[in-house]
Amino acid sequence: MELVSVIMPAFNAGATIKQAIESVIAQTYPHWELWVLNDGSTDETRDLVQSIDDSRVQVKTSAHQGVSEARNLGLKLAEGQWIAFLDADDWWLPEKLERQISRADGQKVLVHGDYLTLSGGKMTQPNRLGHCPGFAQEGNLFGTLIQHDYIGTLSVMIPQAAVQQVGGFDPLLHAPADWDYWIRLSEIYPWVYVDEPVAVYRDHKGGISKEFEPFARDLEVILNRYLYPRGTTDQKTFGAWINYRHMGHQAARSGHRLRSLEYWKKAFSARPWVASNLSSLLYCLLRPSFLR
Repeated sequence: MELVSVIMPAFNAGATIKQAIESVIAQTYPHWELWVLNDGSTDETRDLVQSIDDSRVQVKTSAHQGVSEARNLGLKLAEGQWIAFLDADDWWLPEKLERQISRADGQKVLVHGDYLTLSGGKMTQPNRLGHCPGFAQEGNLFGTLIQHDYIGTLSVMIPQAAVQQVGGFDPLLHAPADWDYWIRLSEIYPWVYVDEPVAVYRDHKGGISKEFEPFARDLEVILNRYLYPRGTTDQKTFGAWINYRHMGHQAARSGHRLRSLEYWKKAFSARPWVASNLSSLLYCLLRPSFLR
């Protein structure tokens, strides 16, 4: 039975981390180790982890450096043949690891799966491919991933061999660091998909709008690193449209009025014939944060 190393970065996660850890303990696949990377928390995070009576759960505390550095520390500590990721505010469904180990079937592949989203007290199915229904979930996903990030980190399991080849997460990137990592992994490994929910993502209201500028900057890094130099004409057009459309919405939520319109113009320029451009403009204009 192959060992799965679970990497859980945690920063002031006292309100949610126990549920996250318990969801790992409850896995029907028992052969795992969990590394909680306590990233300089100032709340009760470390004490909560140390109170759990399970030798498979280990905590490593370091100064606060950010989620990518925490994950990279976890990659160095991991001893399993497989690596899985779970943030301290999300949780897994009980058969997550068992289903993914079975789906991998001994192959050197990247594994991801469907997941649920808890938002405003309601559990929903995320519409990750709503605007890109032609995107594949399996196989060589490099060409699609350079256009749009639709892999849920909490659903991912990768072979240790992939880490040895690709290295870790880019610590200079903000929120898109996991997207960058999936793209790099996709250059050398195929993906397989578990077509049923394996985890629950806790959607925090505001999301990246709390740190809009770093995310906006790093989005351009990703596009300039992969999409624009390596994508086809169609991929560049679609990738620009969907990302600038998304950023227009985020800018509106964050109260960045002019930025919101600038992103909408970029999206419109990429694909002016798309009917949903109008609904996106109305969304941006009518957001309460935009109107203030």
